[in-house]
Amino acid sequence: MVYFKYYEHQVKYMDDRKFIRIKSDFNVWYQTIDEEDISFGKPSSKDISAGGILLEMDEPPESVGTPLLIKFNIPDYDKKIQAKGRIVRTRKLESGNFDVGIQFTDISEEDMAAINDLKQ
Repeated sequence: MVYFKYYEHQVKYMDDRKFIRIKSDFNVWYQTIDEEDISFGKPSSKDISAGGILLEMDEPPESVGTPLLIKFNIPDYDKKIQAKGRIVRTRKLESGNFDVGIQFTDISEEDMAAINDLKQ
């Protein structure tokens, strides 16, 4: 049997994420896909993983749980990535902008692999 020792300060750094987050800075197009009202925007990304993306928006985001259609290009990948996701958290920044965490709910394995291949 193997035991691993860890310290409390390390646990605070770790979380429940299944994928490594990679800093990013590219334009993202999104559209709400809930109800009849359709809103859209072009925020920029702050970080990304195969499981989700963190966006910075200048206007208040939709509410937590809102489903979105997201499209973006990543470096060295020939096609536009399209995924469905949902807002899992929002946070107002000192600048007045908003951090919006989006969890992918429907993304192709090919696109997930391309994101995983991004260099940190």
